[in-house]
Amino acid sequence: FFTFWIPAGIFLIFQIFHFKFKKLDILKLIFRSILIFFLWILVNIWWIYPLFKGGGSYITESVPNWQANFDSLRGVSRHFAVSDILLLRQTAYFVKESLLSSEWFDFYNNPLVFAISIIILFFLLFGVIRGKKQKYWGYLCSLLAVGLFISKGSNFPLGHTFFYYLFKIFPASAALRNPYEKFGIVFLLPYSIFIIHPSINFGC
Repeated sequence: FFTFWIPAGIFLIFQIFHFKFKKLDILKLIFRSILIFFLWILVNIWWIYPLFKGGGSYITESVPNWQANFDSLRGVSRHFAVSDILLLRQTAYFVKESLLSSEWFDFYNNPLVFAISIIILFFLLFGVIRGKKQKYWGYLCSLLAVGLFISKGSNFPLGHTFFYYLFKIFPASAALRNPYEKFGIVFLLPYSIFIIHPSINFGC
């Protein structure tokens, strides 16, 4: 749900500003968005229907306490520092104390592998700078920023406060208690586009 509709919502806002508030174009865009939303509901009715049928009791029984979800988020966020996400790494795989490091520790701690991660990050920065004149540059940068912010979990900056109130007010958002796993693809999509080729014409 979040990995689809958050990028779609950002794109809707981007397009509204792109049309410079031309009423007819905006109305068409909103109509298409509403149509797609209802088609999405129709396709996903198999899991949405129980929410309507059972009401709040279904969510209460199916989703753990929001505080437990927040604590779980804080626990996994230790492995998702901003620097790790930007370098496409994960601490759980290259810390000796981790249960996952038995097979991956030597690989992730290889200087060559670390150097490759840094090189890829430079390609990203170069692609972002070179792509400023492209049509969808603003949209892709927005996706990159939102994807990074959510994927880092409760880490600084503002992660702790944001997720605390998000989980407390919207319990269903607990699906993001492992944000890098659940939402990381939104970050990786623009990341991969920017690094494929610095001069890529992604406005076509």
